[in-house]
Parts: sequence; C-alpha cells; structure tokens
Amino acid sequence: MNARLLLGLGVGALFILGSLYLLLLPDIRPTRETEFDATTESLRAACYLFEGTYQRPPRDLNELVERAFLSESVLVDPWRRPYLLQQSGNRWRVLSLGPDGKLGTKDDKETTVEFSVAGTSPLPTQGAYRP
Repeated sequence: MNARLLLGLGVGALFILGSLYLLLLPDIRPTRETEFDATTESLRAACYLFEGTYQRPPRDLNELVERAFLSESVLVDPWRRPYLLQQSGNRWRVLSLGPDGKLGTKDDKETTVEFSVAGTSPLPTQGAYRP
C-alpha cells in the first residue's frame, strides 16, 4: 500500500474513534442540578459556621454576605434567580424556583438548614436576598 493511503486510513480511523468517544462519553460539565447542590452546600456550611461563631442563626442571607461568610454569587440559584427562604423555628427552607421560575411546581429545588437554636427574627418567604 502506498504511504498516502495508509495515512488517510489512519486519520480516518482516528476521526471515527474520536467521534465515538465524544458520543459515548458522559457529559462531564456540571448540570444546573449539581450546581444547585454545590451552592446550597456552601450556603449550609456558611450558616453552620455563622451559628458557631455568633451562637445564633443569621438574620437572613444578606447577613452571611455582610459578615463575609458567603460570596454574593452563592445567593443566586443556577437559573440566576435569588433563593427564597422560609423559616420555621430552627429550620430554614432554601428554595429555588427551578427552570420554569414558578413557585410550587415540580421542578422547584430545595434544601434545609437546621440550627441548634431557633432564630429570633422572622424571614420573608420571598425577596430574602437584596442584591
């Protein structure tokens, strides 16, 4: 066989193998759901660190930013909307409206933060974050 033919076959084989690799390889980019998990885990850690430092829960998410426990970028969900908060005793529900941006639909995401002591100031259910 001639050298050009062998080179062409080699390049073609590499192209086919590379294409198959890309098609079969799982997407390794973070999804919005994994981004939600990561940001809410950072938020939970900041809440617990704040409580350990001040012996009380933070007033709201803004206090975590003001006292340098969190970056402002963590206060916005993966769909670029502010997280919503609901407080009940010593528990915070941190809510994301999810992809559709509507409260109360099945694509909403949430996590819970439980404090060892109950908060002393009520938290609004919407607009908890002031950019």
